[in-house]
Amino acid sequence: MAQQRPVRSALRRFFPRRLRAELYQLRSRGSRGYTRYKWRAYAGGGGPEPRANAPFDIGAPVPIVLHSSTVSGVRSHWMDRSSGATELDALRRVAGGHTTFLDIGAGAGIFSAAFCALTGDSAYAFEPSPEMFERITALIGLNPDFKITPFNIALGAAAGTQSVQSFGPQFRGVQSAEANAGTMDVETLDSFVARHELTPDLAKIDVEGMELEVLRGGAETFTRSVDVIMLEVHPKMLIRGESVSDIQAQLVEFGFELFKLDFTPIPDLAHHVTNARKMRATNIVCRKPTAREP
Repeated sequence: MAQQRPVRSALRRFFPRRLRAELYQLRSRGSRGYTRYKWRAYAGGGGPEPRANAPFDIGAPVPIVLHSSTVSGVRSHWMDRSSGATELDALRRVAGGHTTFLDIGAGAGIFSAAFCALTGDSAYAFEPSPEMFERITALIGLNPDFKITPFNIALGAAAGTQSVQSFGPQFRGVQSAEANAGTMDVETLDSFVARHELTPDLAKIDVEGMELEVLRGGAETFTRSVDVIMLEVHPKMLIRGESVSDIQAQLVEFGFELFKLDFTPIPDLAHHVTNARKMRATNIVCRKPTAREP
């Protein structure tokens, strides 16, 4: 591992960011997928380029005005990543008919903004990192009609504090021995929903390995009212000896069926994650049979 760091440092020094991004696209999409991706871009179908303080069209009734701190998140989530366009398309498909969105691990808040742009309804954004929380509030300031309520907390299995490890401005919960950024405040989703008298029906969870913590702390909410979850699974970041199979078992217990972003069923999540092209994280949709067809 130590020998790899000088190599990576040299690559970053001598290869421009744009070239590294293109190499990433080629590796993640494969040669055929990369060719189709570039053809769409050159043909004018690659989508708008995100810019600070400018509207960004996601195919919603209203655009999202991007803050300067939000541009990189939009580019990395919805443009540069091979699954980004599919992830945004999945949100478009499931957002309709939902009125209360839980953005758990909100980052810069772009999914909250997308939900509000698509539906005109309410989003609750949970983000423990102070720097990322500032980005959410800046984005809200440029989109005052969006009904986004931000909270500078994490959601977990039990209320209290938890040690965190930082990756740039982002946090993830860890065992105390791994911590390098202090602690974060944690609340359970069930207690939050009860206190605010909410009935959420759609959730996005991107919590860097705390997936099961969030699910267990929101057991009643996920069983009773949420009928669709967009979930990012981080198999290598799971804490306390948890497994991807544990995540599937918990979701099934709540009544969810699991799907790829194109809504192809996933019978075995562990097998799907192992065979996914990107091993660090895999995005899926969890949907109850009673949910509106996407």
